[in-house]
Amino acid sequence: KKRSPKHPQYRQPLELTDRLSLAERQSVITRAVRSYTITLMTRTYGRGTDFVCRDQGLRKNGGVHVILTFFPEHESEHKQIFGRTCRQDDPGSGRKILFEEDLAHLGAAEREFMASGYANWDLYLCKLRADLESKTYMEMFQANKGLQVKHNLTLQACASASGGRWKEASEHFLALNSEQPDRQQCSSAYHVVFVLDESGSMQGNPWSNLQEAVRTFLSTRVSDNAEDLISIIA
Repeated sequence: KKRSPKHPQYRQPLELTDRLSLAERQSVITRAVRSYTITLMTRTYGRGTDFVCRDQGLRKNGGVHVILTFFPEHESEHKQIFGRTCRQDDPGSGRKILFEEDLAHLGAAEREFMASGYANWDLYLCKLRADLESKTYMEMFQANKGLQVKHNLTLQACASASGGRWKEASEHFLALNSEQPDRQQCSSAYHVVFVLDESGSMQGNPWSNLQEAVRTFLSTRVSDNAEDLISIIA
């Protein structure tokens, strides 16, 4: 094997990705915790992968060293990845090497960091991540409030339909559809499949109402200038 002239113990780095077979992945995981071994892996293996170090020489020299090249979305992932260095109370260490461009989603920049007053980048980035999480959770909370209203309307519509109150059910379903914020969003082309029961088990008003609902839907899509593909199975 070729050796680097700067380090006589250099070995070709291992790679751990989902493209490997199960047996190949297990082989890499076993070899990754040996002295003079470099392993490149995707973030998937930073959580839950059991790297067990049985190399006494590696332990005596400080154990596994992890270099993290992205800033985790959550603190739990952060701890899990660096936790790969100290399985079963083994020694280990870690550091981050990050590109500023990869931190743009957090709004991070060197100029803002210098003006932030934080002692180091870790504290600065953790604060930005916490702010982003708070914003995301608030947006989810607000969205959930709107969805709860629609959920209650859906329950009422289903209860009305189950009780045979078709006019009442239609009113609930129309109320649901009328709350679409932007009808233009519905103008995209879809393949819509209707499976209608014409076996005879549905007769009278229920069958007529169902047919009318299909016609109303088709008329609405035509008025929206949609170019749907419609399949009706009866």
